[in-house]
Amino acid sequence: MVGLILIFIFATPHSIFHDQPRAATVIMVGSDQVFIAHEVLENVPADQRAAVAAKVIHQRMGKNWHVTKVEPLRDQAEQEVKGFIAYTSQPN
Repeated sequence: MVGLILIFIFATPHSIFHDQPRAATVIMVGSDQVFIAHEVLENVPADQRAAVAAKVIHQRMGKNWHVTKVEPLRDQAEQEVKGFIAYTSQPN
């Protein structure tokens, strides 16, 4: 019986369980800064990013923070946007 369990554990492909790890798309990086992955805000117009970022922060983290600005985070060559930093203010 133990042998069958071990065979099942080591021979079963991980894709069957659909529990592959995924990178977090919203990460707190400071007391008032939140990193948001590129794919979350890539198709959002610049003038709407703060509102969408606040909504995403609320959905993913349960925080009702006001987003004051959102800045793109670029690679070293300043060519490609790797993510966004949302600057927040916590409600009183």
